[in-house]
Amino acid sequence: MNGDQLDNVKQRGFTLLELVVVVAVVGVLISIFAPNLVSSKEGANAQMMLKVPRQVADSWSLINQACNTPTAISGSPIPGASKTVSDVLFGGVANVAAAYSTCYSLAKVIPLADAGQPSGTAGVYSVAGYQMTLSGGGTSPISVAYASVPDSLALVMAQKYDPSLSALAPSDTTSAALQYGTATAGTRTVTLFKQIN
Repeated sequence: MNGDQLDNVKQRGFTLLELVVVVAVVGVLISIFAPNLVSSKEGANAQMMLKVPRQVADSWSLINQACNTPTAISGSPIPGASKTVSDVLFGGVANVAAAYSTCYSLAKVIPLADAGQPSGTAGVYSVAGYQMTLSGGGTSPISVAYASVPDSLALVMAQKYDPSLSALAPSDTTSAALQYGTATAGTRTVTLFKQIN
């Protein structure tokens, strides 16, 4: 090739037809893979939200065994002033009352900071982006309630306990493992229960 031919090759860009073909191929790939990406994200969120209640129940049990305190969430003496049980479980020893910091450390519980993040409201944490509240304990199972869960995610979570489920009922308030309320604008509260061992 001589110099003129090299200059022509260097200056040559994409033709309109080549650009249209590339855009079409990218569009087809997006239409094929986008639903799978959304589905896999929903599945990952469901797994995290289903896993946290077991982690909460196990950690709370260990802390209360080490501190010789009751496991009831309400009225627990373990959280420090203006702190909650959620602060203790997700934030660690800095949120424990001084009288219980030694026994908390002896429990060797690892804070669940990777699973739940502060939501901006004191004592309230979010898991996979959904606000979570804790209750129960004592003679009752630990209850972990997630607010404003989209129906599609609630269905994925419910299918963990009933794989034959293809659609959510208007509500389910009888299951011992997972209950959900009536939908409001396509979202609902989903509550999971874990017995403390």
